[in-house]
Amino acid sequence: MATQRLNEILVAACPPDLIVLGTVNVDREPATNLQPDLTVIRATGIDKPATEIRPVLVVEVISPSTRRFDLTIKRQLYAELGVMSYWIVDIDEPSVTILERGGDDYDEVQRLAGFATGRVTRPFPVSFAAADLTVGR
Repeated sequence: MATQRLNEILVAACPPDLIVLGTVNVDREPATNLQPDLTVIRATGIDKPATEIRPVLVVEVISPSTRRFDLTIKRQLYAELGVMSYWIVDIDEPSVTILERGGDDYDEVQRLAGFATGRVTRPFPVSFAAADLTVGR
């Protein structure tokens, strides 16, 4: 449910040069295959093979079974792939941690928590509260 709600929020704010996609492969040869919960790519990349697409944003909704992988291995791999923005959604809290690539790793630049509305500027401006993703859960 959180993924669907965030997808709706992002699609409503997304500029025409970008596209919000659900689960798609983010690949790197020879054998790295990641499937973020949401992905934002440049519209010009829509027909490229997965190994050539470099998302501008990936979103992972963490769960107890994926928490460690999302916070460590995926974080490292997305940074290596050149993904500039990585959002980690925690529906139990609720919160959204906004990470931006700085050098070889990510820096936490913002954290949305609870019912307070926050404005995120990258990869495009969008405002929402983390609790918007879980209301009615």
